[in-house]
Amino acid sequence: MQIDSLNRENQALKVDNDKLRNQNQLAKEHITTLSTQNEELVDKVAIASQLNATGISAMAHNKRGKDTDKIRKAKKFVVSFTLARNVTTETGMRSIYVRIATPTGSILTNGGTFQYENRDLQYSILKEVEYNGEELPVTVYWDIAESLTAGQYRVDIFADGQNIGTTTFEME
Repeated sequence: MQIDSLNRENQALKVDNDKLRNQNQLAKEHITTLSTQNEELVDKVAIASQLNATGISAMAHNKRGKDTDKIRKAKKFVVSFTLARNVTTETGMRSIYVRIATPTGSILTNGGTFQYENRDLQYSILKEVEYNGEELPVTVYWDIAESLTAGQYRVDIFADGQNIGTTTFEME
């Protein structure tokens, strides 16, 4: 009788054990699903919190400050853009890096570098701005001190390790 009683208890415990194993497996699967969803949401928030440069314009100015498309008359490059409104990004001081590439692909540089995709890139202009989440107009200047060639110039704007905008302009 005692053996039968122990056998019944053992069977009941085996059933409970199997039930708990199944519940544990379901909980592990649920945790894995939630972890995957959490990683996807973290990626989406990271993308949403990136700064974005809009309304990018780049041009050359002559010695009187007037727009020119003649390379021999150009004394200064002017790059203007707006950091778009973004309430999901952190506010505070930001380093904005502007790279100006000549038609031959060389970068107009002052010797400074910044990190982008695990490598050091040279920049033309560094501007520190205080970003508060609202639209922020930014204008930077590059004084032309070297001989440049005619052709298409490329301007890339970087912030927080991301390329936030690109434009090109033509010089004759």
